[in-house]
Amino acid sequence: GGSYTIFILDEAGKTIFRGSTTDTVQSMPAAVLKNGAGRYYWSVDALMPDGSSVTSGAREFVVNPL
Repeated sequence: GGSYTIFILDEAGKTIFRGSTTDTVQSMPAAVLKNGAGRYYWSVDALMPDGSSVTSGAREFVVNPL
């Protein structure tokens, strides 16, 4: 019953994608990672039905070169 806002940040901490969903799955356009290989971060803010919110904090992921 909640909603989620997903953030993808580049290595410098700049938001390069922001998406909202009420599901537990979110897709993003491939062009978001247009720089290809590198270090990125994601975080999720959840808004609960009672109005409270929770954040995941930033988590790192790495895209390796092909």
